[in-house]
Amino acid sequence: MLALCVHYFSNRERCQSPACKGTRFCYWHRTALDRVARRDKFVQPPSPAARTGIHFAPLTSPENIRDGVEQLNAALLAKRIDEKRASLVLHGLQIAASLVRRS
Repeated sequence: MLALCVHYFSNRERCQSPACKGTRFCYWHRTALDRVARRDKFVQPPSPAARTGIHFAPLTSPENIRDGVEQLNAALLAKRIDEKRASLVLHGLQIAASLVRRS
């Protein structure tokens, strides 16, 4: 008896193509899985900035620091950043503000 591909489509129907020798998938689904595996090997996980949407300009002026605080508040209110991480970032902004005032 001919083995069928074990892939199920999103509509819960099974692929009706014959499985390749030595595998459980048809040619198309086997190569698709191989492509995904190769792609995932080179894809980097998103950075925290990409996940939260916060991108700080260089913190060398009071205006940039103020913009950073505004972005941090917006991210916190939109729940894109948790309170602990926001606290750490705010502390860093406070240090940057004190260093800008000194220079």
